[in-house]
This record gives sequence, C-alpha cells and structure tokens, in this order.
Amino acid sequence: MSKASTLARVRNGEFLPVHNQYFLQSYEACLQTTEVLEAELDKIWPSSNFRDKTNSSTDEQKESVEKVIEESKETKKTTSEE
Repeated sequence: MSKASTLARVRNGEFLPVHNQYFLQSYEACLQTTEVLEAELDKIWPSSNFRDKTNSSTDEQKESVEKVIEESKETKKTTSEE
C-alpha cells in the first residue's frame, strides 16, 4: 500500500517499525471487520457453511471458557490449601 507523499511515515521501500501492541490491535481490528462482513454478507447471500462454522465456533469457545474457569477454581483451591 502507498500513501500520499506528505502522509507517508517512511520512504517508499523502507520498513515501517511496528511494536507488538500496535500489530495485535491492528490484527484484532481486521478480524472484527471480517466477522462483521461475513455476518452482513450472510444476510444477503445465506450460507449454511458460514452458519455451521459460526455455531461450532461458539460451542468450542464455550467449552474453552468453561475449562479455563474450572482450572482457575482448582488453582485457587490448591493455592489456598498451601
């Protein structure tokens, strides 16, 4: 991608230094944009593949959250017993 010369932060062909937090925030914004676009496009052109993926992802996320909560409870019990 290129910007107008007055708005560029580095010269053409040079690397733009990016710290981890900025990269992760940008990556997260891209993921969120993709999720919104997928949902909106599914309203126009319904996709059973998209809905199956969405439903299975939700179930997997719930299982992961429940597992972390249980592990946290076990860690607290172990720590309090010591």
